[in-house]
Amino acid sequence: MADEQALTRFSIVKLLIKPIAAYCLRNSYPIQDFIKSAKLAFIECAEEELKRRGDKPNPSRMSAMTGLYRQEVAKLYHGRKDPMEGSRGVLWKVIGTWEQSPMYTTKSGKPKVLAYEGENSEFHELVRSVSKTISAGTILYELERAKSVKKTRGGLKLVLPEQFHGGAGERSYELLARDMDSLANCIEENIVKDDPISNMHITTQYDNIFEDSLSEIKEWMWQEGRAFHRRARAFLAKHDRDVVPQADPKRHAGKRVRICSFGVTDRDINFLNFD
Repeated sequence: MADEQALTRFSIVKLLIKPIAAYCLRNSYPIQDFIKSAKLAFIECAEEELKRRGDKPNPSRMSAMTGLYRQEVAKLYHGRKDPMEGSRGVLWKVIGTWEQSPMYTTKSGKPKVLAYEGENSEFHELVRSVSKTISAGTILYELERAKSVKKTRGGLKLVLPEQFHGGAGERSYELLARDMDSLANCIEENIVKDDPISNMHITTQYDNIFEDSLSEIKEWMWQEGRAFHRRARAFLAKHDRDVVPQADPKRHAGKRVRICSFGVTDRDINFLNFD
């Protein structure tokens, strides 16, 4: 029985890392470097799990969880932190509050252009309403890097949130990692939990599409995706304490809902074979 479970886990992990292996091969990232990245990922996940349990992370505990030597854990763990870590998760809350809160929207429901200079400016107040620990300057810097805001004569203008993932580089792959984590949790929860309402997981695929239709299909997917996520943000905002602070204080909040959408065509992509 134990051997069967180990074989099943081996097969599952192999399937899960196959897209990552393909990315590494496409970008000439050797197995030795991948192993180091995997070790760091194990260490970071162990750290997060210990914090969730209320335990203090240390190399000994993380060594026991990951199977890595304690000295190796200490060496890899030291100095690996990103100084901007923690600010990125707040960006979505800032954007969501800016887009949905009556304090930061016009009568027609559009995001206001906000004054952003000075500690008492509208943008600084917006950031403080979302986070007490991360400065407005840091959030503004990150939003500008993501091309989610534009400075105008009237103040700071919010660019369409669906453009937040645009651009190349590490930030785009960070979003990919977040989406992969969300999808993995979505499917795993559907498998292991007996819930009368499962997580939404829907795929639509056609295998013989006309090549000259791909541009039209991509544009259609963008239009429909934007419209759906606008409706989703408006609906979820009604259930979020950050946007509805006057809600009954006895209602427990802090839960997360994440909706990810993507559509892809194979004009320039070689899809992996999982058969």
